[in-house]
Amino acid sequence: NSAMSRVWVEQVALRQDGRSIGVTESDGVRSGADENSATPALSRSAAGPNPSRHRGVGTMRALSLNILADQLARGSDSRVVESNPALPEDLRQCGAWGPPPANCSRRFRCLQQHLVWERRWPLLLDILLEHAPDLIALQEVDLDPRGVHHGKQILEALTPHGYTGVFGKKKGSACDGLALFWRRDRVVEHGPAVVVPLADTVHVALEQPLLFDGVPVRVVCTHLKAGLNSEAEKTRSRQAEALCSRLGPADNIVLLGDLNAPCRDFHCLDESWQAPVAIPILKQHGLMSCYEAVQGEEPAYTSWAGWAHMEVRATFDYIMATAGVAPYRVLAMPDSTSILSSTLRTPTPEYPSDHFALVVDIAIGKLAKKFRPESA
Repeated sequence: NSAMSRVWVEQVALRQDGRSIGVTESDGVRSGADENSATPALSRSAAGPNPSRHRGVGTMRALSLNILADQLARGSDSRVVESNPALPEDLRQCGAWGPPPANCSRRFRCLQQHLVWERRWPLLLDILLEHAPDLIALQEVDLDPRGVHHGKQILEALTPHGYTGVFGKKKGSACDGLALFWRRDRVVEHGPAVVVPLADTVHVALEQPLLFDGVPVRVVCTHLKAGLNSEAEKTRSRQAEALCSRLGPADNIVLLGDLNAPCRDFHCLDESWQAPVAIPILKQHGLMSCYEAVQGEEPAYTSWAGWAHMEVRATFDYIMATAGVAPYRVLAMPDSTSILSSTLRTPTPEYPSDHFALVVDIAIGKLAKKFRPESA
């Protein structure tokens, strides 16, 4: 079995006692094998040797994950895996590789029996709880009032662990939506939740004002238009502009979500390359990427999906923040060697999504001023 390692990376900061902190610690993440499959597992153990280290008043831990909607969790009905497309060795070259779009199957390589909700949900719940986040943001939550609706099940599972939360469904006939959860012992509502339409699309943002240790923070979860082509990026750009207009020039905003928007030039299935537009719009508005602030650059990928006839590798997911919020530690992405050891990529029998969870430790209020931005 190959190890699926995740590493905590800390930004150099000043603690309240004036001493500097800034270490890299192994997460001790394990990998196993499903008893019916040789696929390496992507499960993870506790976050670092001491998950509570550097956490307390003035800090919060935020987690964001696209949990893969049931309607999209379509797997293969055969163990035969098509030959994998040749991806660039440079991990920062993101995009989709495979045959022309018309010939691409929209099924994952993973067997369908491993992608049913009843099998995936316990694995997803483990991911949500293993790092004990104060704030959880989910995308692709099944919220169809006339069909598959997992909102109640998710809330009932998180409630015993001290969480409460809200949901926001996409507009129109879309069957999925967003969810935000927070720990009741540390966080209180500071106003009603609002579902905000994004341009003239079915996509929305879920906004919830919260008080973290008495500090007001506007938390926003969203999921932008999917698609690795120029038209999809144009739509995401309009959605980003609508979101910026809604947020206004304000401090203490935390934006979490699957933005489906690469931060680097990305390769389309028609062999063209598309420059990023949506992410620069958000950054020009004053939203900084927490991963970029801590690591010095965006992750090489936050999603690595193995479809039957194509492969998609890109940075789609972000936790972003405005002034007044200072990220100081992030959970790095799984090592590429571990992902490449499986022809399935993700999802797999042991990993229930095609996206990796983002986890960020953030300082807020007076403590945020202790962090030195030049050390990012």
